[in-house]
Amino acid sequence: MGIASNIGHELSMIVKEVLQKWEFPFVEAVRWDPVSDDIEVNGWARKTNGKGVKAIFHSALKVAVLIYCRRKSLPHPGFIFLDSPLVTYRKPIMYEKHGELAADELAVSQTSLDRKFYEHLASISDLGQFIVIENADPPSGTEKLARIEVFSGQNGVYRQGLFPPL
Repeated sequence: MGIASNIGHELSMIVKEVLQKWEFPFVEAVRWDPVSDDIEVNGWARKTNGKGVKAIFHSALKVAVLIYCRRKSLPHPGFIFLDSPLVTYRKPIMYEKHGELAADELAVSQTSLDRKFYEHLASISDLGQFIVIENADPPSGTEKLARIEVFSGQNGVYRQGLFPPL
């Protein structure tokens, strides 16, 4: 079914704003592709990037939808659940199943995008609630911006999961 081209254009401009706030390197153009119902960044479809960059772009799109809805006074559930948005900051030795970082992921991992990501979400927390599930520790100082809950599994000293055990 898709979305109208004017809405796609507005949404892609907000995605670009979000990526710039996160200081994603070299973002020159973001476009909504009506055929794939997804964004393109600098002429490249989101799906053509490495796993970590795809995750960042996907998260930026989700955040952009919230911002778009708030600006247009449209309904939105008021929360966003982001699962592993910063997977590009993984340590390859710990996450062998994902393999080595792709070139685009390596470039991003050398930036402070992870810090800017959390700072931006904190700055727009009046728009909605952000639930971020990440396997890597957030950058230091993030605890001043957000409530951080550590999960450690069955044998750990922290919470075992989102829901308490029976």
